[in-house]
Amino acid sequence: MLFTVRNQDGNCAWCEISDVLFEDNLVQHAAGAVSILGVDNNHPSKQTQKIVIRSNVFKDIDNKNWGGNGYAFLITGGPKDITVDRNTIVQDHGAGFIQVEGPQIPGFVFTNNNVRQNTYGVMGQDHAPGNDTLKAFFPGAQFTGNVIENGDSGRYPSGNRFPSGAR
Repeated sequence: MLFTVRNQDGNCAWCEISDVLFEDNLVQHAAGAVSILGVDNNHPSKQTQKIVIRSNVFKDIDNKNWGGNGYAFLITGGPKDITVDRNTIVQDHGAGFIQVEGPQIPGFVFTNNNVRQNTYGVMGQDHAPGNDTLKAFFPGAQFTGNVIENGDSGRYPSGNRFPSGAR
C-alpha cells in the first residue's frame, strides 16, 4: 500500500493525503506492506495526515521472496497522526517492521499489533533500533499492547510482550 502525496508537475501545491482508513484487508506476497510519504519530495504539497491502518493481515511480507529492504512499514517525509492498530504482520525474513527517515512524526500510534523483530525491529536513520528511534522520530508516541516476537524488551517501551518464536 502506498500513501504517497504527489504534486504532479508542480501545479497542485494543495495536494494531500488525509483522513484515510485502511481496514480489514489481506495484503500478501510483497516486499513491503505499507509506505507512507509525508510531503512530496519533488514539488510543494500539503502534509499527509490522519491515516489509520487497522485490523489487517500482512502475510508473506518477505525480502528474500520479493526483494526490497525488508521492512513492513516505511515512513518518510514527516507525515503526522498515523495510527497502526490491531494488525498482524507475517514476515519470515526481513530487516524489521518499521523503517523511518526524515522529520519527526507527531501523533504516531502503534498499538495491539503482532509482529516479528527480525534484525532491527523499529529502525530510524542514524539511530539505534527500538527506543532510540522511537524517541527521535516519534515524540510522544503510543507504542503499547504489541506482541513483538523475538524482540528485546530492553529496547522498547513497557506495555508490550516479547515471546520467543521457534524458527
